[in-house]
Amino acid sequence: MKFSCTYRSSDGQRHTAEIEAENRDAAFAKVRAELGVKPIRVVVAAEGGGRDRRVLRDHRDVPVSAVLAVSVILALSAIGGAWWWAWRRVGDN
Repeated sequence: MKFSCTYRSSDGQRHTAEIEAENRDAAFAKVRAELGVKPIRVVVAAEGGGRDRRVLRDHRDVPVSAVLAVSVILALSAIGGAWWWAWRRVGDN
């Protein structure tokens, strides 16, 4: 299976390489071994030379800011829910 891998070189430039591999994990490993870099994104290449719409991402590519934002929203929701529940309990008495 052919993959199009996007990676960032040590000088900060983005590059794309075509990799032949059995699956996503093999494509990531091949880029790391042959080029010595961590891929940013792996896209399954379509047979017509274009790209397939299936984008396979490494789970470690999620920005820390996105994880932090979701964590803050969930924490505030939990605090708000607990506050509302306690307020309703006090109001019933």
